[in-house]
Amino acid sequence: MAAKPRKEKTVVRSKAPSSQGRSWLRALQRAIAIAGVIVMAGVTGVFVTYLMSLPVEEIVIRGDLKHVKRDDISVIIEPRVERGFLRTDIQRISDDLERLAWIERADVRRRWPGTVLVIVSEEQPIARWGEVGYLNARGDIFYGDVLPEYQQMPQLWSDRRSPGALVERYQLLQTVLMSEEMSVAGLQQDQLGQLSAFLSNGMEVQFGDRDFAVRVSRFIRLIRGDLRNEQIAKIDLRYEQGAAVLPASEKWARASAVRSQGGSYGSN
Repeated sequence: MAAKPRKEKTVVRSKAPSSQGRSWLRALQRAIAIAGVIVMAGVTGVFVTYLMSLPVEEIVIRGDLKHVKRDDISVIIEPRVERGFLRTDIQRISDDLERLAWIERADVRRRWPGTVLVIVSEEQPIARWGEVGYLNARGDIFYGDVLPEYQQMPQLWSDRRSPGALVERYQLLQTVLMSEEMSVAGLQQDQLGQLSAFLSNGMEVQFGDRDFAVRVSRFIRLIRGDLRNEQIAKIDLRYEQGAAVLPASEKWARASAVRSQGGSYGSN
C-alpha cells in the first residue's frame, strides 16, 4: 500500500506594527488619558461648586446656660454662616464666643449636611476677684455682671496681679480649714507679697510673704491647742517661731476707747 504524501503546514507570521503605528497608538492613549483627566476635573469642579454652595440650614446650641442668653450667642453666629456650610469659619465663631464674659469654651463643629453645632461651657467661679471680677479654678480672671448669688463667695485680690498663685494658696487654706469648721472669706496680697486671710468666723490671719504652708500648719496647731477655746480677732504669723495674738475682747475694748475719743479703729 502506497504511503500518503505528507502535508506541509503553512505558518503565517503577523507583521510587527511599524514605528509609525506605535507612535500613533501612544498618541491615542495619551489623548484618551488627557480627555479622562479633563472630564474628571470638570465633574470634580461641578461637585466642589455644589458643595461650596450648600447653605447652613440649622444652628444648634447646646450647653447648660445660666449667665449667657442663647439669643446673644445666635447674634454672633448668624452673620458668620452666611457664606455657606463649608465656607463658615468655625474657628472664628469659637474665638468670638469665647470673648463673651461668661463663656469658658465654645466648641463649634459642622454636622453634615447643613448643621453648625455649638457646644458652650460656661465659666464656673470659685471666688470673686476684687469688686467686679471672678476667678475660676485655674486662676483665670474673667469679668461679668455683679450677681447677688455670688456676693457670699470668698473675695481674693493681689496687688501683684498673680491670681494663679493666690488661688493655689486659697485652695490649700480652704481645704485645711474645712476640718476646723471654718472657711476663707477673703484672701489678699499687697505689693510686698504680704498675705492676709479673713476667715468666716471674723478672724484675720497674717501669713506674711514666705513659707505659707509652714505657717498654715502653725496656725492650725495654735487653734487646736492653746487657742482652742479663745475668741480671737487677729493672729500674726510673720515670725520664725510662734505668733502674735489679738483676742477679740481686746479688739473691741480698743475700738470702744477710740470711738469714745471721736476717732476710728482699724485692724492694724
